[in-house]
Amino acid sequence: MSARAERLRREEAQRFLDLLKAQTRAELGDFGKPPDDPATVAAVKDLIERFPRESLSPEQRDDPQIQALLEQVAAEDLHNPDDGLSGMLTQMQDDIETTAIARIDLPSGVDLASRRPLISHLRTGQLNAVSMRVPGRFGAHLVLVEDQMLVFSSKLSKALAWAIPHGPADAEGMTDLQWSVAEARRRIEAVPEVTDRFADLVIAYAVTGNIGNAGRHLLPPGLFNFASMLRDSLEYFVLGHEYAHILIGHLDTTAVRKGVLPAGEAEVLAYSWEQEFEADLLGMVLSLNAGIDHDARDL
Repeated sequence: MSARAERLRREEAQRFLDLLKAQTRAELGDFGKPPDDPATVAAVKDLIERFPRESLSPEQRDDPQIQALLEQVAAEDLHNPDDGLSGMLTQMQDDIETTAIARIDLPSGVDLASRRPLISHLRTGQLNAVSMRVPGRFGAHLVLVEDQMLVFSSKLSKALAWAIPHGPADAEGMTDLQWSVAEARRRIEAVPEVTDRFADLVIAYAVTGNIGNAGRHLLPPGLFNFASMLRDSLEYFVLGHEYAHILIGHLDTTAVRKGVLPAGEAEVLAYSWEQEFEADLLGMVLSLNAGIDHDARDL
């Protein structure tokens, strides 16, 4: 595929994404505020204070390099809230594509570059992600991750990590996990807070549409690394699944439907159990190996 053709496809996808964002904003209201808005400044400061408590071990919280990184990310978010999330999605997309090239035997005639989607985020209300064809001349594809999905996956992973039976944390903050289903059931029944936390997160996201409505819960010591692995595996799988639909060619050969997003012009794949299973299988291969190859994680 020529560099010109790839550039035209990406420009076509970007124009359609800009249209979707404008239409979504018109339907759902403006959900962004200027960087100097007092509420925005307060929210970023709250995030800087809350994230270390909820997501880092005591040693990590005292690390000056991590503190500096948090301040840098906060400053970038104030300047352009899209940058941080877009950067994360771009890096994960690069990892998945590198894995696909190295490990996947693509069907004859399928060129990975010609199927490379634009991956971005949008207030879709779809809870996870959606892949679609871009109307136009160049056959572009778009994968949209719901705006709050990454925050939801982080909080949900902590809730799941807390539900797994574990021993006390050692001197290095690590703990042994117990994988017995019977032990997990006993823990959930004995610790009602586990179920309460899970329900709180799901209801806040699926019912109210705002994960910020969920309560704040601190993860017990010794579970931070495990929760991070769960979060990474979930996020890689969501992107890998949607990417798989495109690589397999589901959007090229199957009927599409409109009206899934607030912008009615968006056409996405009509639901099919068979295609969902196919995308699950390839998405699992992509996501597992992307995490192992690029994050050195045993997912």
